[in-house]
Amino acid sequence: MIFRLLVLLLTISVAGCAAGPGDKTAPSRTKPITLTYPYGESGYYLFDNYQQIVASAAKYYVDLTIIADPESASGTGQSRANVGSGTIVHPAGYIVTAAHIALNTKYSARITLMDGRVLNGDVVHLDRERDLALIRTTGGGPLPAPVFADSDLLKQGRRAFTVGSPNGVKGVAALGIVLTPKLDRPLAYSGYSIKDGIELGMAVFTGNSGGPVFNQQGELIGMIASYNNPDLRKLKNAPPNIGYAVPSRGIAAYLSEVAGL
Repeated sequence: MIFRLLVLLLTISVAGCAAGPGDKTAPSRTKPITLTYPYGESGYYLFDNYQQIVASAAKYYVDLTIIADPESASGTGQSRANVGSGTIVHPAGYIVTAAHIALNTKYSARITLMDGRVLNGDVVHLDRERDLALIRTTGGGPLPAPVFADSDLLKQGRRAFTVGSPNGVKGVAALGIVLTPKLDRPLAYSGYSIKDGIELGMAVFTGNSGGPVFNQQGELIGMIASYNNPDLRKLKNAPPNIGYAVPSRGIAAYLSEVAGL
């Protein structure tokens, strides 16, 4: 009897660890993400208690793997369509990312939180003209949600930071400054665009797209959408890395329009 009970418990344990892209309800857990600062922790962009503030705000960042729907993935041997970052925006399980990360409303998402929880979700809306996409999680309970700052009040030279997954590395913090609070021209790239973008002096790379941008109080001011990085290996006096973000006002308007939030 005891042997049978142990076998039953082992079977349940193994099944509980097997949540995959097709499982829409069962949250799993992996090792918590460790926050890192690979670009150095010295410079004019630092501010008081930045490590504590960044660590507190990091819980609103998620690492994303976009999963292609079974029909489009069949015959290819692969179901992973894209990877990037995301920003929790509502406790009811809403996450925004860049439209060029989410790709298609037929796709689903595997979402890794800083605490190691892995949730599943669906891409429920996508807007190429604002480079925004909305993902809704299925299961996992309420999520932490950031305070939205008014991006119209941003000033040039103010400190800012982002947390993302550059080049597939999870939980990377990059500190910088606001170079231009509101661009006077739209940005267009590869079939996507943003208006009223925030220009940032910040080290962002492929995989940062969709990640949150915060002010030095830890309030959300935007979401990384694009970047312009010089090749530091070829340029002796390279200019600072430039990031472009969708402003928080634009994100709030998008959420109101497409989800009534």
